[in-house]
Amino acid sequence: MPEGPSLVILKELAKPYEGRTIAAAHGNSAAVPYDELPGQPILSVRTWGKHFLIELPLFSLRVHCLMFGSYRIDERKEDSPPRLSLAFEEGGELNFYTCSIRRSTAT
Repeated sequence: MPEGPSLVILKELAKPYEGRTIAAAHGNSAAVPYDELPGQPILSVRTWGKHFLIELPLFSLRVHCLMFGSYRIDERKEDSPPRLSLAFEEGGELNFYTCSIRRSTAT
């Protein structure tokens, strides 16, 4: 299970995606409004405990890797459907597998 230090590494690897605009999004998580993601820039990536946060203008996506969750940056896992896949107008992609993804709104 990814722990705090692993998520800090993910945050550092994903930092170059801050400011990039989502061109396409798909996955198999019912909690993600995939149709609302294209056109939104990533404002920041953060960690909070065992959560990886992708902050967008309208809401944030909270990723929890559970016991067997994983991610791939600029590559895909063969024979494994992503829970969340984000492709960017400026190039590159973020893919998350076997994890819990929630939409969080600011209050």
